[in-house]
Amino acid sequence: MLYRKLLVFFLLALWVLSCSKDEPPKSAPQIAPEERPQPETAPAPPEAALPQIAAEPLAPPRAEKPPESNPLAIIKSGANPLWFELDREENEGEDAHGPFLIAVPDAASLTPFAPWTLARFVAGIVMYQDRLVIGINREGFLMVAPRKDGSLALYRIADDYWENYTIGSMFVFEENPAVLLYRDDFFVDLVEPPPSHKVFTHISGKTKPIGVTVPAFDPFPSSAGWDIDTLRQGPDGYWYYRGIRRGSAETRPKTVHFRTARLSLPGESVSLSEFRNSALPASLSKAPSLLRSVMDEVFRLIEPSAVPIAGIISPEFSYIRYFTRDPSLSASGQQLLELSGYYLQTDSGAQALAVLPDGRGILGKTRAGNNRIEPITLPALPEGFVYTKIGLSGDTLIGAWEEQQDMSVGAAGLMIMRLP
Repeated sequence: MLYRKLLVFFLLALWVLSCSKDEPPKSAPQIAPEERPQPETAPAPPEAALPQIAAEPLAPPRAEKPPESNPLAIIKSGANPLWFELDREENEGEDAHGPFLIAVPDAASLTPFAPWTLARFVAGIVMYQDRLVIGINREGFLMVAPRKDGSLALYRIADDYWENYTIGSMFVFEENPAVLLYRDDFFVDLVEPPPSHKVFTHISGKTKPIGVTVPAFDPFPSSAGWDIDTLRQGPDGYWYYRGIRRGSAETRPKTVHFRTARLSLPGESVSLSEFRNSALPASLSKAPSLLRSVMDEVFRLIEPSAVPIAGIISPEFSYIRYFTRDPSLSASGQQLLELSGYYLQTDSGAQALAVLPDGRGILGKTRAGNNRIEPITLPALPEGFVYTKIGLSGDTLIGAWEEQQDMSVGAAGLMIMRLP
């Protein structure tokens, strides 16, 4: 996905220059996969049911909070994966909002390919406290939360309002998972006004995303036609963002680039060069020790001609962090290969995982000061499908997958399984 965003950024720059809990209700479905190999022609499980996944947490879960809404499912994992798709053709009388349980990725709906800014896919994951919060483009949040019995509850916190806007980034704002929304005019003509709030957060106890005011964005009000279409935290720790005001009969188009030490503070203007450099990944030497060891090993699985960039999520990070061996190579024009991974530090030790798009990866654990590094392979995906992001809740792995074709996305969904 990173290379698609880089290409869109480059083309857009040219265009700009030319212009200027307790137990949930008993009705919550519960499914537990059988602990035996699934046959290749396994029949599809009932689509009305969503899964159950059992896993021992790395650390005792925190006290459960009141549910945001009735859970979609109680999930108990086994050695066999559970597969979900995010979108499908709506049938009469069926809720059009996923996720929907499927037998295998090959059984996913024949979702038409759409430009990634318009498609429904996993746009970001935040490991937040003991929960995993997932941002679904054009949809809302999904949340995976541990329960007292070791299973997981799956919640949907969404709003139809999001269907008109694209997720620009996912991050933590004022201690809550948040997304940046903006209007895409690269693939379609603008119809909708700028979003009423540029940032929406998931606040515990709320059944819908909550729009919030970000002080750094105050000089760029939606009422004046401003979008913030890019927000990222650079290797230097500053937040970098780009404001775009599309031209109209009353105004001329304008693009500005800013940065701020904290989103609760006003920003300062930066040059286009500084803004571009903020997208460079950090050196692998700046990663935590276990994560460095894991990425050193997974980089060995990659062809020498490719430049690997690992996008890592962690409760320690407010934003996904990108690491590579030599940051200068990421701007050299060589083929970029984006890996996904996570890093988790608890009182009992650390854990890190990095995987290639085809599911091959390296898992590392630290216990009593000793590192254990071993290869891992996620369940195979059909041709043309890739893993894009991964996260962890307890010992349950959640992997985002999607069908890709150039800058477009077809089927997309989640894989949930217990770590070996």
